[in-house]
Amino acid sequence: MLFIHHYLFQDVYEWEGKVRTVNISKNGKPFIDRERFYFAFQYIDTLIAEYRAIRKTKKNDLAHKLAEILDNVNYLHPFREGNGRTQREFF
Repeated sequence: MLFIHHYLFQDVYEWEGKVRTVNISKNGKPFIDRERFYFAFQYIDTLIAEYRAIRKTKKNDLAHKLAEILDNVNYLHPFREGNGRTQREFF
């Protein structure tokens, strides 16, 4: 995701491809605390590994796993701006 963000925003932001250094929220709802990024990225890696392990099973199971990954990536919200666009490219 860092590479995708960097590529998309290299001509827009000075901090493209770098995780945010401040805590942020949207409409009063906070995203994950920046100090928990390491654990959040590890958890997302685990979810992706689980997806790869089941990708030849039922489509419904795959859809649920992808939704779980998307939900966690969105909650992570690693960048100050451009998270949604980066997520769409990632998926």
